[in-house]
Amino acid sequence: MSLVNLRQKWGSLSTREQRLLSIGLPVLGLVFYWLFLYRPLVSAVKKAESRNQTLIQQWHWMQQQLPVVRSSQGTGPATSASRDPSVPLLTWLDEQLATAQLQAYVKRLEPVDDTHVTLWLEKVPFTPLMRWLQQMQAGQGVLISEFDAMPVAGSPGLSTVRLTLYAP
Repeated sequence: MSLVNLRQKWGSLSTREQRLLSIGLPVLGLVFYWLFLYRPLVSAVKKAESRNQTLIQQWHWMQQQLPVVRSSQGTGPATSASRDPSVPLLTWLDEQLATAQLQAYVKRLEPVDDTHVTLWLEKVPFTPLMRWLQQMQAGQGVLISEFDAMPVAGSPGLSTVRLTLYAP
């Protein structure tokens, strides 16, 4: 529709219809702007700020735990001297979790392939888990290829963790 057609259409409207459109269209535009642009953007920014604060708190907590983990290296449950390559990684890892008394926190243990296993732990004490992981890396040659930890709300020192271990 061209500008000439619009002007003709506008001229053919009664004064009352023109007044209604000249007031109603801007109001309708503001309502759509508020509903579909402003409000969703403000909501997304608030969620992002909240998530950012949560992540900052987690980071500070993990930084506070770092000296505890470092000072306790070499303490805690012992693990076997080295990993036997003839034993499947999944079986060996299950035994190591039991030895470290972390088996009760395992939600899921899933092989990715022959050399990778993904492990989900719920409400696991963070410091003993970090000690065990340090022992796995230092003494067993098992590496962490992915790690994601979230503190459990209202339970200081407990975390929900997902990690992928790699045994070359």
